[in-house]
Amino acid sequence: MRGLVLIGPFVAAPRSALLTKLTVFLLLAPPWGVAVFCSYFPRMYPKARPTDFEEHRRHVKAMLKEPGRLHALRQLFSD
Repeated sequence: MRGLVLIGPFVAAPRSALLTKLTVFLLLAPPWGVAVFCSYFPRMYPKARPTDFEEHRRHVKAMLKEPGRLHALRQLFSD
């Protein structure tokens, strides 16, 4: 192998990094950040969802309400 081609939305820094960081900062800010992420979450499963998807979604929502979790998610999406 002579090289590696990375494709996908999360492999390169966005062109408008400042705008992206600001948007993520605002969308995932308390108190609406958990609700915004939970409304986006089903899009991560565009084709087939597990049979226990709604239970999993409730579990993710509960975890994001724990101290520090939303902050960590914001850092993940903005860095």
